[in-house]
Amino acid sequence: MRCFAGRIVVNILEVAFFTWGNAGRILHLPAVGVVLLLADLVLAAHARLKRRVSPRMALAATLPVISVLAARFGTFTYKGAARVAERTEPSRRCVEEIGARNPHPQRNGTVEVREATARPIPELYQEPAAQAAFCMDTLEVAIR
Repeated sequence: MRCFAGRIVVNILEVAFFTWGNAGRILHLPAVGVVLLLADLVLAAHARLKRRVSPRMALAATLPVISVLAARFGTFTYKGAARVAERTEPSRRCVEEIGARNPHPQRNGTVEVREATARPIPELYQEPAAQAAFCMDTLEVAIR
């Protein structure tokens, strides 16, 4: 149990210092720790129940809990996937446009992107997006 609680803390620290609202794309990592912790608690409750009642009764008592948790996390995951896709759409559009407008950029060069496409993306993340699009670490972005 300590391991799972530690995992939650470590994974939350990864996104605690994000300066952009797009941290949700990796918040599933702390959720994994929460799910593991809940699974461990359900197993511990099942083991305790088995000592007091028959194994079938213990299983019958824990199955509804497991079902509710599975339904809740399934719904959360389904809705979360749509939100992540929606929030990352401006970045995808920007990278796509950078690639279309600058098919063969020079190393240490500059790539162009329209202001309307770059506006939804914080300035801090525009150059890394261009660098990732071309696998070059020395590109600059010019907004036209």
